[in-house]
Amino acid sequence: MMTKFIKLIAGLLLAGTYVQAQTTVNTPGTGVNWNMDSLVAHYPASVQLSGTTYHVGAKIVFSPTDTFTEHSDAYVTFDSAATFEFKKSIVQINSTGTAIWLPTDTLKSFLRIRFDSAVSVNIKGLALKHSNGISFINSDANLDNLNLSRTRHTGSNPSGALSLLNSNLVIQNSGFQESQRSAVSLSVSSGSSLKLQSSIFRNNGTSNGNYPQINIGTTNANGVLIEDCEVYGSYPKVGGLAFLNVTSANYSAVVRNNTFSKNRYGIAVNGRGIHATITDNVIDSNNIEGLPMQGGSGINILGDSSLNVIAANNQISRNLWGVTVQKSGNNGSPQVSFGRILPVEPVDTGGNHFWSNGFNDTLYAIYNNTPDTVWAQRNRWDFEILDSIEKTIFHHVDDTALGWVMFDSFYVTPPVDTGTNVRNVLPAGKFAAVFPNPTTQQNAVVQSETALTALRIFDLNGRLVREEQLKSVKEYSLPVHSFAAGAYYIWLTDGKQQQVLKWIVTQD
Repeated sequence: MMTKFIKLIAGLLLAGTYVQAQTTVNTPGTGVNWNMDSLVAHYPASVQLSGTTYHVGAKIVFSPTDTFTEHSDAYVTFDSAATFEFKKSIVQINSTGTAIWLPTDTLKSFLRIRFDSAVSVNIKGLALKHSNGISFINSDANLDNLNLSRTRHTGSNPSGALSLLNSNLVIQNSGFQESQRSAVSLSVSSGSSLKLQSSIFRNNGTSNGNYPQINIGTTNANGVLIEDCEVYGSYPKVGGLAFLNVTSANYSAVVRNNTFSKNRYGIAVNGRGIHATITDNVIDSNNIEGLPMQGGSGINILGDSSLNVIAANNQISRNLWGVTVQKSGNNGSPQVSFGRILPVEPVDTGGNHFWSNGFNDTLYAIYNNTPDTVWAQRNRWDFEILDSIEKTIFHHVDDTALGWVMFDSFYVTPPVDTGTNVRNVLPAGKFAAVFPNPTTQQNAVVQSETALTALRIFDLNGRLVREEQLKSVKEYSLPVHSFAAGAYYIWLTDGKQQQVLKWIVTQD
């Protein structure tokens, strides 16, 4: 063990002799396929091998047509002014376990890894520790099992540990921990796309600045997909996921089946031209700063009418604000729906569960700070009774200058489950019908094959116009004179399933 330790120290001392002779080494650009061993053989003044540790003492630039292929679990150390840059080259890193790249002195960092107009990049099983991060410029890449930890920000480097410019990346099964600023960043003019799947973000933003862990400016036509990820924070100024588009570009963003917890805010969709679909996420306890005037939203939406957000089947809980909606500029308010009965859209189904969002003993499920309508039908709330739900929503009722939140108490809450993420929405069934339909003069009758326990009737704006708790009846009479001409939705349950009937009332 002592001999191995002495060899390691000797290797580091040898590497140190090259610190004063840092240079930039360019490979010849003749189609050579490089790996760590061939770099040692051809550039012994810049790359050495001591035991099982490779040491890089220069900036190695892989010229166009050259490639870099490494299939070992290489342990590589870099001097502070050393790095790899790939220009119009092909890169294949596929370790059998995890290759580790880190600085010679972990109190310092090494230069940013750069991919510039790379022909092809495939990386699997690579950990970068204490680096200045990675930049992708005009480069497409597939990254699997990439781990960036304790990335530092220096000088004019991009803010994100991993940044994109005119690039298309697929990232999966990866981890990002304790970066000084954002973990992944697409700038306001990035022109890139991102598919981010099954990855973990934890405690990024160690500088405690206003940098979200995942920071999306603009994208190209391919947009952004973020799914099956976990985003956990611990720094009061750092948000979870933020979209900010201030350009004329339009793009789509799909955020589904993720967890956002203990950040300054969960998800922010700001600016213009973004069509965001937010589904099946757990957005919980994003209240770490504790200042409701500066953050704490599970979902924050800010922009003009070109901003479109649909959210369904999310758990939004224990944030200072469940959802906040704000207008910016003179081009209308964001178009926002957390569930809408009409028009029927496959994704816009509601099913969100709002609970325990608030502060100072006041619940704030949704705060509509715009003059326009926000839709929120078919959701679950802290309460089932409409008057009680109303107290958790801030809108036209509270300030006549504001628009409405069109909500209902659509779902009957089943028995509480001990699993914190279980929504327990009653399954849909087909067990009832209403006759006659349309209805003109005579009363209509709801007939059911099973015993009904509750009935609610909504108009087309989602307002509840009738509610009945039933005692196991199979027929219910609807007096036509009690309803104005128009279309209605009749919601029924037998306690085990639910069904919605469309009912038309016409005049003589």
